[in-house]
Amino acid sequence: MIPYSFKCPACGVFTEYHQSMQGQKKISFCPDCGLEASRTYQPPHVARMDGRVKKRLEKGMEPRVINRSEINGTPVRSSVSPSRPWQV
Repeated sequence: MIPYSFKCPACGVFTEYHQSMQGQKKISFCPDCGLEASRTYQPPHVARMDGRVKKRLEKGMEPRVINRSEINGTPVRSSVSPSRPWQV
C-alpha cells in the first residue's frame, strides 16, 4: 500500500493509501468535508537531517520542474572515446 498525503483547505492534511501507483493522484476529495484537496509532498526522515537541509526541504516541498537548459554543470558528451580499445 502506497501512502499519498493531501491537504484540504478546511480540514488540513490527510493520508490515503492506494494499492497501485498508476493514474493521476494530484487531487483527491476530503473524507470529512468533501472539498477538493491537493497533494502534498513530505520529505522522508526529516527529524534526523541537518538543520540547513531540513529547512531547504520544508521550504520547497513540491518538486520543481526544470528544463535541460536550467541544469548547471558539465554538458553531457555525446561520444566518449575509450582510453582502452578493448573496453567498448
